[in-house]
Amino acid sequence: MKKIFKIFYKIKKNPYLIFLYGFATIILTGTILLTLPAASNDGKSVGFINALFTATSAVCVTGMRANSFYQ
Repeated sequence: MKKIFKIFYKIKKNPYLIFLYGFATIILTGTILLTLPAASNDGKSVGFINALFTATSAVCVTGMRANSFYQ
């Protein structure tokens, strides 16, 4: 339990880590959601790498994508 508090204290002490971990959490959440079969038109998963690229692109506001998910 003390280790968890030390980690939170470290993160709280450094605002850059809050930004970094928040960014990574949003990207990973988007990646997981995009790998679900419901995210594509044909009902098949698009794969982890394509989902990761698309989620990262969406969070970074570039708007690029590897393939079309829903046409």
